[in-house]
Amino acid sequence: MFKILSYIIIVLAINTASGFYMPAFADDDLFREQEELLLELINRARANPLAAARSLGLNTDKILEDLPEIADILVNGLPPFTYNGNLYLAAAAHNNDMLENSFYSSISLNGLTPEERILNNGYMPKNTGESLGMLGFSNFVEAEDAARIIFSNMFKDELDAKRDRQRNILNPDLKEAGISIGSGAFHFGVSSFNVYLVTCDFALSAAEELEFELISLINQIRQDPLAAAVSIGINTDRIISESNELGNILTNGLPPLSFNDRLYASARGHADDMLEKNYFSYESLDGRSIEDRIIEKGYDPLVSGEIIGSVLTVSGLDPFDIGKLIIFNHFRNELDLSNDYPSVILNPEFKEIGLAFISVDSEEQVKDDQLTSKYNLFVCDFGDRI
Repeated sequence: MFKILSYIIIVLAINTASGFYMPAFADDDLFREQEELLLELINRARANPLAAARSLGLNTDKILEDLPEIADILVNGLPPFTYNGNLYLAAAAHNNDMLENSFYSSISLNGLTPEERILNNGYMPKNTGESLGMLGFSNFVEAEDAARIIFSNMFKDELDAKRDRQRNILNPDLKEAGISIGSGAFHFGVSSFNVYLVTCDFALSAAEELEFELISLINQIRQDPLAAAVSIGINTDRIISESNELGNILTNGLPPLSFNDRLYASARGHADDMLEKNYFSYESLDGRSIEDRIIEKGYDPLVSGEIIGSVLTVSGLDPFDIGKLIIFNHFRNELDLSNDYPSVILNPEFKEIGLAFISVDSEEQVKDDQLTSKYNLFVCDFGDRI
């Protein structure tokens, strides 16, 4: 079950001078600088909440007194949000929808919730949150000023002792963000006024820390495959002398792969399917290939590849060591010149990655009846987009 954390801020700062109406804009680039500024302001507030509160003229002693449940966060801060393109797409789509249809809510007119929109844009969340902001005006307001005003009100709302909703900016269970700013005419019945609209989508990926650690290991191998090969006792001199292409990769390495939520969703889906239906294969029981599965998750592949692995172990072993064993087994096979094993880890065409690792109790015994066992399933999808 996804955790939904959302709140709405509306600021109407309408001046009395003669008005004008702006066309609707939620363009990808028009407000990019202001979107980056808003993310920077939010991250400053996360890093030092009390300093941010003081800069807005708030009484920090009163805040600490009123909010003992988040005192540690207020004093010590939180890590910054990382920008995520999929969250940005979800935020921008909702901003456009609100501008085009003149509504203001985290629930779309078709009933979609923030986490559903985030899922539809290829992000697999564990936790989600959404914050909305609106600034209405008749005399023109600069976009940068609007971003600062909306941030100020968002953050003040999070520090309100009477607030009965969960927080987003000061939420330790949210790690990534996508922010969209749009502007245009907003209609309330027969009345219209100009607005800046902001949608901030926040999330924590369903991918676990272990899975990111295993991706990091794969990237270490790609960046220095020669050292990785030597560490497992492979004769690299023979490979370099007999294979120009592989020898060049071993010598010079490859760029690291970027995590992609859609590839993660595909890998996780295939792992869950194999576990549920008790099979182990690159091809799904219904005949789908890796390419079919990633396309279903919204990934438009130029190239694609997959590694799967399974290991039955005694309980208590470090899952990272199990994943490392699977990764290095595939790496060793890729360096074996005597077979036609496909190049995946050392494939220069791949640019992105999604990795799923599942460990469940198993009824099978590994060594003797006194030891419980774990079935460990590993699926790693690779690709590059058109």
